[in-house]
This record gives sequence, structure tokens and C-alpha cells, in this order.
Amino acid sequence: MRTFAPPPARKAPIPYERVEPVVFGDPFIVLEDEKKDTFIYEGGAWVPYSASMAECRKTCQVKELPQRVGRKIRYEVRAPIE
Repeated sequence: MRTFAPPPARKAPIPYERVEPVVFGDPFIVLEDEKKDTFIYEGGAWVPYSASMAECRKTCQVKELPQRVGRKIRYEVRAPIE
């Protein structure tokens, strides 16, 4: 007579937490140079931007655009609306 091992114990299901959808605002253009400095267009001139592209990618939607301005990379950034 063969004896069978008991079936393995099942793990408790992981509770699913619904995450609120994030709403993003209007896009704006940010430039990044070779030194990883960022610039935003304000008042007819490119002025330094407070966040780096790495910081923007954590909270915002970032899309690299194909056109470059000089040696600077253009990005379209959409920040979340709170």
C-alpha cells in the first residue's frame, strides 16, 4: 500500500490595494546639457531648472524628443497635478 504526502500548504493571498490614478498636467519642455544641468524656457530665455532629469523621472512622465538644441537634449515633461 502506498502512502501519499499531504498537499503543500497554500500561501495566503496577497491583499490587493487599489492605487488612485495619477493625473498629469500640461507638458513643458526641459533641456539637458552634457553636464546633466537642466533648463526650462521662461520669459524668452532658457533658465536653470530646479530638478534634474533623474528626479523628474521619479515623479513625472518624461519623453525624450528627437530634436536637439545645440548639444542639449530636449525632453517633454508632464508633472502630476495634486
